[in-house]
Amino acid sequence: MLDEACRAGACVGNDISGFGDPEYLRVAAKHRASVVATHIRLRPRVPDPEPVYDDLVGEVEAFLLDRVRRAESAGLAPEQIAIDAGLDL
Repeated sequence: MLDEACRAGACVGNDISGFGDPEYLRVAAKHRASVVATHIRLRPRVPDPEPVYDDLVGEVEAFLLDRVRRAESAGLAPEQIAIDAGLDL
């Protein structure tokens, strides 16, 4: 979907799955699109009515830092990467 959106002129992809699609970052880099990485514990649209964390801030931070590293490894520049703590924060 990101590939089609970028070909139509989109320049930002907002991925609520936390880059769950292994091709997502490659496609973003190919189009030089910016990305938004969102923290998510489960898959999108799967209810998580009582999320439990030992360290909420630490776990969300670690998740998002990992997604930033993945995006950079795919060829995206830091200024192309935004992070979203998601619904749990």
